[in-house]
Parts: sequence; C-alpha cells; structure tokens
Amino acid sequence: MRAGAKNQIITIQHSVVNGISDLGELTYGWQSWRDEVFCEVMFKRGKEHFDAGSRRRFSEVVCHFRCEYDDVVGLSTDMQILYDGGTYDIRSAIPHKWDARDVTIEATLQNQVVGDATLEIYGTLPTTGTNGTLYQGLFQAQAGAPPYTFSLASGALPAGLSVDSYENGQVGILSGTPTETGTFADIVLRVTDSDGDTADLAAFDLTIS
Repeated sequence: MRAGAKNQIITIQHSVVNGISDLGELTYGWQSWRDEVFCEVMFKRGKEHFDAGSRRRFSEVVCHFRCEYDDVVGLSTDMQILYDGGTYDIRSAIPHKWDARDVTIEATLQNQVVGDATLEIYGTLPTTGTNGTLYQGLFQAQAGAPPYTFSLASGALPAGLSVDSYENGQVGILSGTPTETGTFADIVLRVTDSDGDTADLAAFDLTIS
C-alpha cells in the first residue's frame, strides 16, 4: 500500500428493523454500522443501460474501496457504503493475498441518470409496391420523450399513401393504396417527440409498378 493512500473516509450502513407498518409488517431502515473507515478509493465506470420504462439512460459506477481488514470484519453484501454524497451497493469484499491486513470492497453506484436517451428511429420499409394494391411499411421510435409524432420529412409519396401512427403512437406506419406508378426518390420519414427533438429514417426510394 502506498504511503498516505488510505486518505478517504467512508461510512458503512446496515439494514435494521425500525418499526411496524399499519398492515402489521416489519419496516426497515439504514443505520450506521462503521463510521469513518479510512480507505483508498479507485473508480471504474460501468456500462450505461437504457430503461424502457422511463426511456432514460443510466450508468453504473463501479468503485473499489481498499481498507484495513480489521475495520470491516463482519461486512456483508446486504450492507451499503456512503461516500462523497453517493450510496453504493456492496458486491463483494476480497482480502489481499499479499497483504492479509487489507481488503478491497467492490461496490456500485447504480441508476445514476446520465440523461434522456437520444431519440432514435429505425425500420426497413418495402421499396416496391403495386398500383391499386395495399402498401404497408412500419417504422419505430425509441427513447427521447414520448409521445411521438410521425411525418414525411422530405420527398414525395405516391398518391394514396400517407404517414400515420400505430400502436398508441409508438410505431409509425406508411400505408395506403397507391393510385399512380413511378419511382419516388429520397423519401425521408421523421419522428418528433414531445420535446421537439427529431430523428429521420435513412432516405429510400419507393417504386410503384
């Protein structure tokens, strides 16, 4: 261990019974188990993940707290660490083989909001159709701030086709019965979310024969 490395202070808490609910069930709260544990802190950012329910991106920060083994005897993964304003869930505590006095606690600071996930649009629509026959193509939005509005951003559609929403506004649909033939170039479909942000599907050509 480097001289002066253990210069950070953490608090370790454990869950304790603090009462009984109106339904007669035990309630729990966090209470200090070890105060002012000196340690060395090493951060490693984890992977970001997307939560479909809130449609937001979150990050998981992995942190290693290296401290004296004697200071944390009895530590368990049911406990948590308070450090620098954050609450860390304990994953493991691993003693150092080359230094029996030290242990490294791996913990994670979870569900830290990185921000709203960037609005995206995706889908592959049919590039051919037949005059007088129903045409349908679906495309979908993801993230951003629902609800969504789908529209034609550029290009021209064959007569009889239009852009609308489907599945309670989660999916866009280009559909209708074309009444003219030809190749309609550089059609770009767009989604707009409630914040006014937009995303465009890659341009494609539609040929009606």
